[in-house]
Amino acid sequence: MLSFFFSLSLGTVVAQSNEEVSSCSMYLNESVVKEVTKEQLVEWCKQVSPQVKCNDGRVYSLERMRISFLSLKPFMNTDFGIGEKGVPIKALHAVEKGNSGDALILKEVKYLNESGEMSDLPVISFKIK
Repeated sequence: MLSFFFSLSLGTVVAQSNEEVSSCSMYLNESVVKEVTKEQLVEWCKQVSPQVKCNDGRVYSLERMRISFLSLKPFMNTDFGIGEKGVPIKALHAVEKGNSGDALILKEVKYLNESGEMSDLPVISFKIK
């Protein structure tokens, strides 16, 4: 049985549970985006501390992540290093030039937990529809 605790954090309601996080989706304009358009991905990348909603029902503000962009034509994976509270400008430019099927990949994703310590989230990827 899951137990939930609700708290208000910077205007965002965050649900806590003991369920392990295994997948996350884009959270943009107060809603979950499953099939991501290029325009939505660009808007998400421009946010400070972009947010994701994970399978545990919580909304997480991303503090730190390793960012890469996979393009299909030509087939190429470009690493943009670490993003602190956002997506680096060169990664944003890659997204703006992206095409259907290309993907933004976030690894080593970190967020601040309730104790103010960095905690991990799984690898997150957003494929352009």
